[in-house]
Amino acid sequence: MWDDILGHEQNKEFLARLLQPGNRPHALLFYGPEGIGKKQLALRFAKTFLCQKPDEHPCGRCESCRLINLAEHSFAHPDFILVEQEAPGKDLKIEQIKEMSRQTAFAPALSSHKVCVIDAADRMTVEAANSLLKLLEEPPRGVMFLLCAESREKLLETGGGIRKAWPLFNQTEPILIHNVDILSNVDLKKFYQMESQNMIAARLMVSERKTKRYLLFDDSMRLVGWTNIETGEVKSPYPDLNPKDYKMYAFSGIHMVAPSLFPLMENEPDKFPIMDFYLKHCDKVRIEGYVKNDLKLMDVGKQETLKEAEAFLKSLVNSL
Repeated sequence: MWDDILGHEQNKEFLARLLQPGNRPHALLFYGPEGIGKKQLALRFAKTFLCQKPDEHPCGRCESCRLINLAEHSFAHPDFILVEQEAPGKDLKIEQIKEMSRQTAFAPALSSHKVCVIDAADRMTVEAANSLLKLLEEPPRGVMFLLCAESREKLLETGGGIRKAWPLFNQTEPILIHNVDILSNVDLKKFYQMESQNMIAARLMVSERKTKRYLLFDDSMRLVGWTNIETGEVKSPYPDLNPKDYKMYAFSGIHMVAPSLFPLMENEPDKFPIMDFYLKHCDKVRIEGYVKNDLKLMDVGKQETLKEAEAFLKSLVNSL
């Protein structure tokens, strides 16, 4: 398979299996030193994946193949999105990630899926990285993301960012975490000051919003796990946990973290996903959910939603 790309034999075999129908990941990371061909491998996989008559190679004859010319670095395919540095050494900007996000909102035009290749994924601004993480946590249906990076350790994760910001806060008080480009109808002061009958390490705002990925809570609303109902994947420190035995809620991205949780972060790497951290320790400390069934969220990081956001904000003010 792809004999013109030297090496990467195990990787090519793995990618070949992903061309077959079945459960496919929504994101893949191609990482390694500069010059090993990871971007070329990602681009070749993308072209084959989008081909209308693929086997182990793009057919080279269908309309999809004609619109992706790897030799000339020409990408006119409506279902292919390439995000790369504007100049060598430049970080990817949030505007680039937002534009990619906007394009993924539309249904595929030629192929069954859309494919986004993000080169230098370990070289982006903090704002761009956070925007990308939000997109990867709730990916649009029918979109595959291919990230190319020299080092996976340099990829920003929410947990690492929270830990680095910790010294900037009053370390005797909980901290409130809320995406900066999201408007909500949440009374944040009330959420922050809520009392609990139990000593909690974190409080997560959740809702009954429909999604593929749910947090799992017991009857006392203590976090016990996570599941993807589409793939059947389960994450939990409790062995043999059955998601059907627990309450399922969607995470809002709004959470409160108590000072008692931060010592547990000391053994984590520089970059780590905050949700994986919660799931790793939810059997040791109490991480509880707070359900807000009338939760409304609006992404104001897109230019086309600004008018809607203005109306949404006015409605919130008028309701006070």
